[in-house]
Amino acid sequence: MNNILKNKPKKQNEYSQKDIEAFHLFSTNRAKLLRLIDEGYFSTLDSELISQIINKAHKEADAVSVAYKRKKKAQWDLYIANQQYYEAQAKAEKEKKDTEDEANRLTNLKRLLGLS
Repeated sequence: MNNILKNKPKKQNEYSQKDIEAFHLFSTNRAKLLRLIDEGYFSTLDSELISQIINKAHKEADAVSVAYKRKKKAQWDLYIANQQYYEAQAKAEKEKKDTEDEANRLTNLKRLLGLS
């Protein structure tokens, strides 16, 4: 890829298929790609191919952005679910302890009254 950027070819046919595939991979970085196109690094490619590559880069970047947002939302949802689980677990433990304390209190009260 670096060779493509350092040695601007004079004719379109000087790009090999490997160079074009590298360009496709490189195009996922939209800002850098657009800057390089503006600087004329790919001026020998026809505008149709450049448009296709830019559109592909936009679609891939959008897909990555959507996937990243979904991942972050899933992580947040998992965090919330874990918080709710631990809160419910703590509440259940407290209710269990309160119930045991009440049962012990009633048992002690029965003993004091001589009912047991």
